[in-house]
Amino acid sequence: HEDWLGCDLEQIGVEKAGILRQNQVFVAGSDLPASVFRISSSLACDVRRAGEHFGWSLNSSALLENMWVQFNGEEISSSRVPALRVPPNNILIALQVISEVYSVLELSDSACFPFERLQSSFNNASLPGRLEKVSHQYPVFLDVGHNPHAAEYLNAFLKTYSKAGYDV
Repeated sequence: HEDWLGCDLEQIGVEKAGILRQNQVFVAGSDLPASVFRISSSLACDVRRAGEHFGWSLNSSALLENMWVQFNGEEISSSRVPALRVPPNNILIALQVISEVYSVLELSDSACFPFERLQSSFNNASLPGRLEKVSHQYPVFLDVGHNPHAAEYLNAFLKTYSKAGYDV
């Protein structure tokens, strides 16, 4: 991993920012290194940033409770959140990207942003390796998490099993 991307977040940010294109929309998740924003600025990208242009709120159990995206310049929200085992940041990035595509293709007006259809799609999605439960006499999960954010998410998920009396 380090051979390809570098050994610190700033270097990794430079490598990952290689997908950005001049004068295009950049949907940015939370906690990105400054190097990503320096590159997006140098490319005059139109940035949509988590917590500013789209976001979410969590309930007392740290589960996604409400989400909102920017669509055609308006904030559109929904409390019907997908039951997908993915960190909220990732779900919201995907939803904001979808709203950008809808806007560019002029597929819908803001009153009709398809949260319900998208929720159905997310609920029917399967992500092998992301909190994947395998057959065993006890709950066993496989997870591809490979960075601090993924480790925090996995830890929060496993705490629910610890609270239910399982050894974690």
